[in-house]
Amino acid sequence: MNYKMHTEIIPWETLQNDSDKIQFSNSGTELCKKNNSSWISPICSAKPITKTTYIEMKINNLGEKPAESVGKIIIGFSAGNTTRYLERKTMALIRNDKTSSSIGTTHLYKSCDAGTGDVMGFVVDFEQDRILFYINTRLVAEGKLMPSKLQPLYMILWFHNKNCELEMGHFHPFRQLEQYNKTKTL
Repeated sequence: MNYKMHTEIIPWETLQNDSDKIQFSNSGTELCKKNNSSWISPICSAKPITKTTYIEMKINNLGEKPAESVGKIIIGFSAGNTTRYLERKTMALIRNDKTSSSIGTTHLYKSCDAGTGDVMGFVVDFEQDRILFYINTRLVAEGKLMPSKLQPLYMILWFHNKNCELEMGHFHPFRQLEQYNKTKTL
């Protein structure tokens, strides 16, 4: 089966009045939290995701308090771009808060062990109606909610630590992703 995979670097926008809390640089491909408050309102993709897409983000820095930096990013997908809070019925998310070697499903969120230097990959597959989460090409979770149920589908991100920094880019070719082309369901 051939797949038409679109690789995209997503432009972001802040929700509420948080634009002073997030610094966008390098044409909006680098995001950095600039204030000391804990969790801030999420930032979302500027446009909905409407076709099968592969997205990558590198964790350049988990921010201040490196000993406490696990669990300081929540990222994934939401039905809409106006939310401020985690919503179980409209989101599929991943959070870097503990080591987990098994592939899991995420209704609200799944834990993973991503840290500074790791690349988080995301596949939104409208053809097979699934969302897959990767760390350095290793499959770590599949969303329980399908893209068809999360419309309009936006990427969403929460930061915790000051100076936490992510970079959008092309780091690993799509064909290197573990298990994607081997099976339709996990």
